[in-house]
Amino acid sequence: MGSTLACASLALIAVFCAAAEEETADVTDHDWTCFGETVPDSANALRFVIDACATAAKQHAVPKDRATWEARRPHVKRTLAAALGLDPMPPRSPLNARIMGSAELEGCRVENVVFESRPNFLVTANVFIPDEAALPAPGIVVVPGHAMEDGKNYGLYLQAQLGLARLGCVVLGYDPIGQGERKKPGFDHKLGYGSLLVGQTNEGYIVWDTLRALDYLAAREDVDASRLGLCGNSGGGENTVYAMPFDDRLKAGASFCFTCSYDAWVREGGNHCICNHMPGLVQHMEEFEVIGLNAPRAFLAGNGAEDPIFPIAGTRQAVADARSVYALYDAQDRVASVEAPLAHGWSLPLREAAYGWMNRWLLDQGDGAPMPETPATIPEGPDMLCYDGAGIPVDSETVVSLNRARAEAFRDGHVGPGALPDAVWACLGGQPEDTEPVARTVGAFAWNGCHVEKLVLTTEPGMDVPALFLRPDGAADLCPAVLYLGAADKAAVREDSVVAALLASGCAVLALDPRGMGETARGFVENHLVSDGVFLGRSVFAQRVWDVMQSLGYLASRPDVAGRGVSIHGREGGGLLAVYAAALGAPAACVTTDRMLAGYRYFLEDAQPQPIWLCVPGILRVTDIPNVASLLGERLLLRDPIGYGLEPLSNEIATTDFADNISAKDGTAEAMAEFLLGGR
Repeated sequence: MGSTLACASLALIAVFCAAAEEETADVTDHDWTCFGETVPDSANALRFVIDACATAAKQHAVPKDRATWEARRPHVKRTLAAALGLDPMPPRSPLNARIMGSAELEGCRVENVVFESRPNFLVTANVFIPDEAALPAPGIVVVPGHAMEDGKNYGLYLQAQLGLARLGCVVLGYDPIGQGERKKPGFDHKLGYGSLLVGQTNEGYIVWDTLRALDYLAAREDVDASRLGLCGNSGGGENTVYAMPFDDRLKAGASFCFTCSYDAWVREGGNHCICNHMPGLVQHMEEFEVIGLNAPRAFLAGNGAEDPIFPIAGTRQAVADARSVYALYDAQDRVASVEAPLAHGWSLPLREAAYGWMNRWLLDQGDGAPMPETPATIPEGPDMLCYDGAGIPVDSETVVSLNRARAEAFRDGHVGPGALPDAVWACLGGQPEDTEPVARTVGAFAWNGCHVEKLVLTTEPGMDVPALFLRPDGAADLCPAVLYLGAADKAAVREDSVVAALLASGCAVLALDPRGMGETARGFVENHLVSDGVFLGRSVFAQRVWDVMQSLGYLASRPDVAGRGVSIHGREGGGLLAVYAAALGAPAACVTTDRMLAGYRYFLEDAQPQPIWLCVPGILRVTDIPNVASLLGERLLLRDPIGYGLEPLSNEIATTDFADNISAKDGTAEAMAEFLLGGR
């Protein structure tokens, strides 16, 4: 069969390739779409994820009594720690703190401090020591939001740190990962997707930095460790919410421009940094429960009434529900909220609210009401820097280096082949309910000797995906068929040389746009879709794998297809979808991939050129791509699997990593088509 097919392909492939350059005159790009100009709600991948998140969030009710909450509380705390990547907590290694310089400001002295939250993982900080304070004084950690260039030294954050120091507190502000003096290669916030692969998160890294900053403050002779506080704005407000439950030394916390019900910010808050999205968290809790973990310790939420990304109605709901939890401890007066008639940002009214709150709970003065801010000259220049503008040393650990070390440490413990499908399904958020895929025809046209049927497939309740079924005019009544998964768009089927060879051989091709790809990748930012999928606990990659499995099942069931012979051809990310779908039971006779990611460990690099939707939280803890591919054995042929920097692996590494499969570094389109049609 192999030689016959090869001869036929050589004779016909040129005809199909040439024809692809001269499409039928009346066939336009619009013809290659199934939905036209507007993507319907039923095919809106972002709408599907947001609705699922909102449904999950609504199932978390305020506990009816203290016994109910006390029974639930350990689960909430443990699950939160796991979602952050802090279960178990890292070891409290030596801080190796050192003072790198100092500056004199009006009313206080500043020490520029570096400490190691993990071995050789450097945190740059400023410590403000008020001149007139009675020492030891209360200590406060201030965590900046997303001030990427300046971090701790951004003007508004410096103003807040000075204002808190003038109360008579020792204040530590530090640069979170990717900000200020830590804005270096290996720290960018987009690298949070790589962190997810090894069970870590951006927020988990920052929470741990905060807990170690508290360790440092508590050890200082000028700080009273029994009076510690934590506050921050935006991303720092988030950090306050998520760090406070894990340190009982904190007497008071104040979170600004973050507190909001998950339901409200997912539905209405738009696109957020991956920092905000802990894997699957919305399935297990609402934000009021995270705040409730702190009861009866004092907690303040401050928000802008016109903040579009944390809607104020969600803030009010979260605080009201948290107050109900605090009431179980007769401590409802210890959770409060303040609103400013402004947009997102640590505005003057919210800074003044912080001063009053910390004055009440750390200094035992006043009633917690806002205190006026005294204008201050904001310091600038290298006097406030630990490394004179050069940033942290290049030989220190980075997020990428820590993630790579974790990935390597997990390799020896990867799950064996027998248990691998179940372990993969667990990483994907579980196997969806097995429903029959439903297809409807929405149009047709002729193209290059093929009848092209435009289809809409319902792969699960509430989700439609578009597809094109290309059937050569001379195909047998029961013809072989291949599912085509392009790198980004099903319309690329027109230019794919493997598809041309298949069509020339009388094989039908179903070209699919999994949800949120191709013609349905409109109306949203990719990060919005992918990060919300992480939060849901069912990644976009997982959802697309299911689309592939359902679509292949549909293809095999068509009355004009020889169902026992359906296969899959995928390019780049489409190839990875094909491998996972087949490994998890899709009825694929064989699979070919072209330039597929060769291992999730290659995702862990600073440039991170891989699409973020490939991210599967926790996957490197249980397996890597070659192990999943090994489940297919010789049913899988790979051409040019790629590693770091999108560069193909050497033939030696590819054949070693994929020893159970067939590697074709320079495989021709004809050879790949022959393989798909059973000529191996």
